[in-house]
Amino acid sequence: MKFPESNRFVTPENVQKTLSERVKENEWLNTQVTQCPRLMEYLDREDARLLDNPELLEVFLKNALLREEAFTEMRSSFKNRLETNLYASEEEVEAGIYWECLEPQVRSSIITLRQKGYQTFESGFENLKTGSQFLGVTKGQLTFSVSQSLIEKLRERGINIEVVSLEDRDSLTLKPQRSLSLDEWREIWGIISQTLPEIKTPLSLTETLSAKNFREKQEKIKRGESVYVGFGFSDLWVENGKVVNKSSQ
Repeated sequence: MKFPESNRFVTPENVQKTLSERVKENEWLNTQVTQCPRLMEYLDREDARLLDNPELLEVFLKNALLREEAFTEMRSSFKNRLETNLYASEEEVEAGIYWECLEPQVRSSIITLRQKGYQTFESGFENLKTGSQFLGVTKGQLTFSVSQSLIEKLRERGINIEVVSLEDRDSLTLKPQRSLSLDEWREIWGIISQTLPEIKTPLSLTETLSAKNFREKQEKIKRGESVYVGFGFSDLWVENGKVVNKSSQ
């Protein structure tokens, strides 16, 4: 994807125009949105000045398309999972999520990290303008776990790693120096999950709001109640023990 020089459109009058109008006026950008209409949702969440920065816009769209690729894979695997088995495993109940609802590039690594004792509760795409991805775990679990050898190993692959201890969690952020594919991200996350040491901390129930809602929905499914299970990226419901896609009705 390359932003054509002739399609740069920084003009004062653009400030008064709607996002839709500005996109339609730019042939290159309009083509991208026509091919993937959901790009408008991504653009709508951003500061309008993004459209005035061609280089940043190009990076942003690449990462938005990559995230859509991940979500397409998630929708398919999640629907197949529900049709095969509605009921969460003990590990999924503990984590508060179906494994298929984790972004595919980080999914297997999250499972590995939890087996090593890391209490994970957020992961995946972070900033589409930079292409960064992240992982959040219980405070204190990452501060002393990221070794210099891991930092160097990722740097050789064009990834800068940053660990920050926040008030309620440790956050690990990966910042790529170039655009990566989902398979390349899988490899990067795999290096991290295999390299981080076991900490042998007994896992407890994840107590985020979404995790609590997940466990409540599992109880409703067992009682045969109608439950929304789409997790924000699909319109799937469970009704009388069957999966229903209401967006196709």
